[in-house]
Amino acid sequence: MYSSTEPDTLRPVVRLGTFEHVVSPSRPEEQEVDYEVMARDYVKMARWDYRIGNRTPIQASSVH
Repeated sequence: MYSSTEPDTLRPVVRLGTFEHVVSPSRPEEQEVDYEVMARDYVKMARWDYRIGNRTPIQASSVH
């Protein structure tokens, strides 16, 4: 039986397509790095939206 967390963690990686090479059962550690990179990209987008002045109180609070 596979853990329910396995398909959930693989789906977003496959959807992105950019990180398809990361999807390898032999290297589970790379998935953590992948999510770290995704988090950094999200932070960059959040900061950029905050600079533009979009109405994003959630992102603004996270940047602060």
